Amino acid sequence: MNAEWIHCADESGETPMTRASGSGRVELTNVLLMQEIEDNVANISRMSPLHRAAYLGYDDAVCDLIADGADAAEKNSEGETALHIAVRFGHENVAKILLDAGVDPNAANGLGMTPLHWASLSGNETQTRLLLAAGADPNAQEWASGGLTPLEVAELMGYDELVELFKSGLNQWAA
Repeated sequence: MNAEWIHCADESGETPMTRASGSGRVELTNVLLMQEIEDNVANISRMSPLHRAAYLGYDDAVCDLIADGADAAEKNSEGETALHIAVRFGHENVAKILLDAGVDPNAANGLGMTPLHWASLSGNETQTRLLLAAGADPNAQEWASGGLTPLEVAELMGYDELVELFKSGLNQWAA
């Protein structure tokens, strides 16, 4: 896996970067660019073993590290849990393991982004459903792009299926 996740096209040929750029929200595009820099493979050596295993999608290693006492809720220097990283890179099994280990699905990073924000940015319906089932708050507001919720991110990015998913359960998930 590499830092090119924001440039991977979905089924309609769009990427998170082209969708963010087309949204007219410069702040959102900047968030993606800043994250691309942080996700650069050269930065892997600065990651904790758990964060590194989540980044690489090594579910067995994640299980072993947690069994050996790694703090599943530990945050890195950007304020991200391994769950943020697993979701961003689409590692569903790792995300499930971390959620089962008690990682807060509503943990915000230094930009106020929750794992659900990252699932919305990438248009990943499977990750979105997983996080919502674990209690992720679709009304959580990040603070880097003007207080966007995961629903608003999905709307801006043009992920209609996610928008419908959020709206279908909004009463259920409302605080």
